[in-house]
Amino acid sequence: MYNVKFLVVSSGKSDVTVNENKTPVGNASTVVGSTRIEYCLGNSTDIDASSIGEIIPIYTEQSVIKYYYRNKDGKLVEIPGTDKYSNVNVSGWTGQEFVVDNVDQYKQLIDGFYLDDSNIPTGSFTGTLSQFGDGSYYKKVYYSAGYKDEGTIDQLKVDFTVVYRQIDATGKMEVLMYDGSNMTKVIESHTVEAGKSVKFFYNNYTARNPFVTDSAHEVQFVYKELGSLILVDENGKELRAPIKFNNDPTKAGLTSAPIIEGYIAYIEYVVPEDTGKDITVIYTANAAKAEIIYVDETTGKQLETAVVDGKYNETINYSTADKIKYYESLGYELVKDGYVGGELGEDTKTFYVTFKHGAVIVTPDDKFTEEDPINPDNPDGPKYPFDSIALDKTITRTVKYVYADETKAKDDVVQKLRFRGTAIIDKVTGEVIILDENGRKISDGIKWTALDGTTFIQVISPDIAGYTPDRKEIGSLENVDSNIDDIIETVVYNKDIVDPEGPKVPAQVETPIESTNDAPILPEQLSPDTTINKVETVENKESGKVEAATTEDVALPQTGHKHSNAGLIGLGLATIASILGLAGTRKRKKD
Repeated sequence: MYNVKFLVVSSGKSDVTVNENKTPVGNASTVVGSTRIEYCLGNSTDIDASSIGEIIPIYTEQSVIKYYYRNKDGKLVEIPGTDKYSNVNVSGWTGQEFVVDNVDQYKQLIDGFYLDDSNIPTGSFTGTLSQFGDGSYYKKVYYSAGYKDEGTIDQLKVDFTVVYRQIDATGKMEVLMYDGSNMTKVIESHTVEAGKSVKFFYNNYTARNPFVTDSAHEVQFVYKELGSLILVDENGKELRAPIKFNNDPTKAGLTSAPIIEGYIAYIEYVVPEDTGKDITVIYTANAAKAEIIYVDETTGKQLETAVVDGKYNETINYSTADKIKYYESLGYELVKDGYVGGELGEDTKTFYVTFKHGAVIVTPDDKFTEEDPINPDNPDGPKYPFDSIALDKTITRTVKYVYADETKAKDDVVQKLRFRGTAIIDKVTGEVIILDENGRKISDGIKWTALDGTTFIQVISPDIAGYTPDRKEIGSLENVDSNIDDIIETVVYNKDIVDPEGPKVPAQVETPIESTNDAPILPEQLSPDTTINKVETVENKESGKVEAATTEDVALPQTGHKHSNAGLIGLGLATIASILGLAGTRKRKKD
């Protein structure tokens, strides 16, 4: 084990290049020791150097015009986007000097920033090259001291590792010492200013800042952030991002307050006395409103409109719950509550709450009267249009059998058809309606269902001895519905006329004769070819009545055939004449 320092010196001139112009600058040498390696940087004579460092110097090329600002923590931070400006490129070895003439020409007017008058580079600038950069890491490994005749460096034991990290633009470094090659175990750490060193407790190690010197390595234009217009509402809430002051020297910092939708600023512009100090601009919100429109979808009409007044960007303070409950109590059904709240805008916000008419289905099984309200929560609202019993309806057809004097001849025949009604009632209007498959009203009315069919069947008139009905049957009646009235049919039974000597077959009367005076036409005046054209009256001896007769055609019941009244009258007169003649003969014989 040896603890001897020895030097390895590499002498010779090297050049530094500034904007492609090479300038000779001293010699660069390297010093090698058993426990540390130090590098001679900058100008050197023999083995003496103007500065030394812990990191091996490299040949580098850099842009040396930099634009910084100090953040709120006072740290120098490069201004974003400034790489677009013209610059000076310098190449050479770490620690070599360079000169930039007339740096004033590189001053820039940068939006949002202004130059700090206290330290502005001017004239010619002399600096030294640096290979380091803000935020970058540099690593150096130290091996155990001693000579080794065989093997490679990988076979040596790592004593400790040092990592340097530049933490700001001034060259300040953070130095971290790790245990051997274990890069997860920091055993000691320090910060070192540019051109300074720090003593570590471990192994009595001295760490020199590899930034080599505190002399300038670049032309630094240091700016300050311009102040801003802070745009707030009456409650102090920021409305948008701050607006930096105008740094155009021709406008003296005059900065206009921007137009913000929904607000009015109390000033149009500001001219800051201190360009680095913020100014708050208060905006007043414009008046605004929202409308909530309640719509009857069934009729297409608006029920009402609620208006909410306020200011732009305020939260709309409204609820539809109570109104929905109210309209439901009137028989409406909610289709859609389109109110979603939010904030008032520049224009009136409109929301729609849509209802339709509710409906109730009723049958005879439901028990209600015309006095009952359709909506129990609205006793003063529409009532049922009828009693529930009205939905159970029976249509009757009554066949009465009477004699000519209207006295009862037979018991009545009563036929019944029962109908059951189903009604859909509009809960808002109380109307009875019929809906389509989509629930829309298509007509008014009740839907009836026939429980016993829709046909009254045929009724045959019963026989009564000695009487003939004027109608042999009451025909069937089809397509009976609930809308027709009850039907009464009357069958009249007339007494048959009986000939004591039996029925006579009257001769067919063909030849018409006319009466020449007021005397009645006698049977002996009639020949088989006689036709009676006109008979004014016929006397009925038995009933004492005189019946009118005409020569009009009449139809026989249920047959559809027509016969001349004249022929019938002739037949009847012939029969009567025979009877009268027989009576007259008997009387003469008796006399």
